[in-house]
Formats: sequence, structure tokens, C-alpha cells
Amino acid sequence: MTRFVLATAVAAHFALSVAPGGATADVFSTPDGIEPLGFVRVGAPGNAPDPSTGKGSVAYEFEIARFEVTNAQYAEFLNAVAVDGDPYGLWDPDMDGTFGYIQRAGTPGDFSYAVAAGRENQPVANVSFWDAARFVNWLQNGQGAGGTESGTYQMSGNGIIGGRSADAQYVLPTDDEWYKAAYFQPAADGGDADSYWLYPTASNTLLPNEDRGGANYFDDDGFFGGLDFEDGPFSPVGWYTEAPTYWGSFDQGGNVSEWVESMVAGSNRGIRGGNWQWTSSLLEPSGLASASGSYDEISLGFRVARLLLDTTSIEDRTPGVRDALAISVFPNPFNPQTTVAFTLPRAGNVRVAVFDLRGRSISTLVDGSRESGQHTVAWDGRDDAGQTVGSGVYLVRVVTPHGVASERALLVK
Repeated sequence: MTRFVLATAVAAHFALSVAPGGATADVFSTPDGIEPLGFVRVGAPGNAPDPSTGKGSVAYEFEIARFEVTNAQYAEFLNAVAVDGDPYGLWDPDMDGTFGYIQRAGTPGDFSYAVAAGRENQPVANVSFWDAARFVNWLQNGQGAGGTESGTYQMSGNGIIGGRSADAQYVLPTDDEWYKAAYFQPAADGGDADSYWLYPTASNTLLPNEDRGGANYFDDDGFFGGLDFEDGPFSPVGWYTEAPTYWGSFDQGGNVSEWVESMVAGSNRGIRGGNWQWTSSLLEPSGLASASGSYDEISLGFRVARLLLDTTSIEDRTPGVRDALAISVFPNPFNPQTTVAFTLPRAGNVRVAVFDLRGRSISTLVDGSRESGQHTVAWDGRDDAGQTVGSGVYLVRVVTPHGVASERALLVK
């Protein structure tokens, strides 16, 4: 695929909220209600590739962003680097068009960028591969007044000289990195028999797009895109709270498709993941598309990966966002009842559920909003229908918009 077909335009009207800008821009530490750029660890270095595609083998640990880059984060970038002028076209007029939610005001030397109220946490779209590469360079150079033309990638107009720099930390994921983060889960830890799922929701079954366990893809349900989110097609990042990948990233199955660093079909760059205006075929491992690096459109965005300069620690090293999500099960082994204790670093929606080792949902213990801090909930060894389950190993998983934690529980009778 060298191009995406655009959906029929639908008018949108919105009020604008001013985004903070200038050299103080920081996508890692954001105001309440605005998602920061955060990462989850992808482990199991040296994993075997997917036997069906040959993809997904990565020799090292790395981190993948929990969410796609949002309108608010991209506006911070624009307010830092595209005020005096925008010679590389980092802002596209379509970002202020139908379904686009970043508006530019002023004249060269005094440009400012603002996000439509309520759209801050939706993924940015109409972003070319070169735009995404320059965003990554800005991160690599410390944000603020950091440059866009070198850092991780040595830019040459609409092109890159060579590959990643030797000291690169922030990168666009390669196809294998993206693929592993999306589909891989070791069979020994409850993954599929070959350790690769069919969908990037830790499942071989794709739920409808209105289900929190599904993804924002087009399923011909009467809407002009996936779901109708306040007269627009984008879901807030992390809206599908019951459909993280095994590693804890969200929306690799939908919302916007995402650029990957790898070249495909000659000089084209790869595109992965489903989006709100394409059917579910793009969610599958075989759904690799491609386009010229200069191409952008309303269903195309990106997410960032991070290479580990220090692999001795497994904590999330996002500045200002120290992740203390934790879970424990006691007694373990147990019969007939056990207690699940979990710690939340932030208040918000949380789901605690029990799964068998084939990934099937057994019992939902918590599904709602909770305050930060420590919590407990009991599991009596029954499924959602009230039936007693058999002896064996079960996975207890805590899912929040900011991460995922799991623990095995052994029921012995």
C-alpha cells in the first residue's frame, strides 16, 4: 500500500484552549488531565520470531510508549520549534481542518499553536514520517530549544542520512520492535502456543470497536469511522482499558495507524496498526502497509520508543512519572479464597481480572475508578457466572491507563 484512502469529510466545530509553549515545553510532566509521554518495558531479549511471518525478534530490551503521541504533546513540540517559522512543514493545514484539532495563529516570528478543548489526549494525525523523526530528534535533544535536524536521525531535507545515531535513546520503533510490543507474549506467561497473538490486544479474538476490550477500527457499524467520539472519530488514548498489549501499551490495534522506522517496498516507510477508517485486517500481523515518508493523512500518526542506556533497572524512568503500580496475591497457593493486593500510583480507572493460561477471562474483580494507594479485593475461586473453577494456575492482572501488572495464583484443591 502506498497511500491510504481518505474517509468522507464531516464538519467539526470546536473552541480552542491555549497550549503552553516556548522553551519550557515538557511532554513528560504535564498538567492534570493531560497524558504525559510515558513508557513500558518490553523484555524477553533474543526472543524467537513469529513463525508465521518471521517478524518480532529483538535482541535487546527496550521501551515502547504507552500511548500514541497526542495533540497536546505535538502542540508542545510546535510551540517550541515552529514559532519563528516552519520551514519543514511540521504543522499541516489539515491539522486545523475536518477532524484536525491543532490550530496555528499569528505570523512567522510569532506563531502559536493551540489544541481544541477536549482533544488534548487524542492522537495527533496528519503527521508525515519526517515530522515524526523531527519530533524524536527534539526529544533526544532535551525538548525546549532542542534542534530537530540531528540527534537520533541526521536529517537532510525530507530524508535521513544513515540510521540511528550511536547514542540514540528516543527513536521511532523499527518494524520488529513495534511488532514485538504489539503481539508477543511468552507462551510460558499465558501467551498463545507460538508466543504471538493475532491481535495487539493480547488476544486471538477481536472484540467490536464499542467494547473496551476492542480497538478503534472501522467495522461498518453505521458511523463514519470507528466510534463517534463527540462528533469525531478519535478515541482518547488508552480508552480501550481492557485491551492493552501484554507489555502494557495501548491502541496499537487502532485509533491511528503508526509510522515505523523500517523501510518497506523500496524507500517507503512502514505503517503498522489499525485505524478508525480501515477494517480490522490492518490490526493483524500481516497488516503491514507503507507510504512515502512525505505522506500524511487524517488516520496516520506515530508513537515513540526508547532504547535503554542502563538495563539494570526495570522501573519506568519517565521524568516526573515514577510508576509504582504493583500487585501481590496471598495466600498463594490458596483454597478456597485468596486476596489480591494492588497499589495504584495515580487515581483513575482500574480493572482487576483473573485469566486462565490461555488468556480467557475468568472473573472480573474490580472495574471502576479508585483512588491512588493500596487496595485489596478477594477472589473466591469462582468465575463470573458463579461457578467454581478447577485447580491450576491463573493470572491476576491489574490494568490502568498508566500501566499493567500481573501475578500468578495457584488454586489447589
